[in-house]
Amino acid sequence: MMIMDREPGCKAITSSILPAVRASVAETMIRKYNYSQGNVASMLGIAQVAVSKYMHDRYSPDVSRIKSYIISKNLNKNIVESILNGKKDISVEINKLCELILKTA
Repeated sequence: MMIMDREPGCKAITSSILPAVRASVAETMIRKYNYSQGNVASMLGIAQVAVSKYMHDRYSPDVSRIKSYIISKNLNKNIVESILNGKKDISVEINKLCELILKTA
């Protein structure tokens, strides 16, 4: 599956993949588990304004495409479960998902 047309490696992670991962987790936590935007922002270590942006689909087509892929394949499951289980540091799970997506790009 071609996820990104033009961005290699690190640039793809920072501009498309990581925002898509965060958007997918935010959407799942808010829609499925009724978390507030503020709580999700705190758990993800981002501003509430970023979560609002994710929830209102205000991001690039690449982020949208990757987020849809993550949600359709339930690839954010480990991150969401870690949050639900009270794990404070979810960076390992986020890194694993970023690497997986980068490999499929």
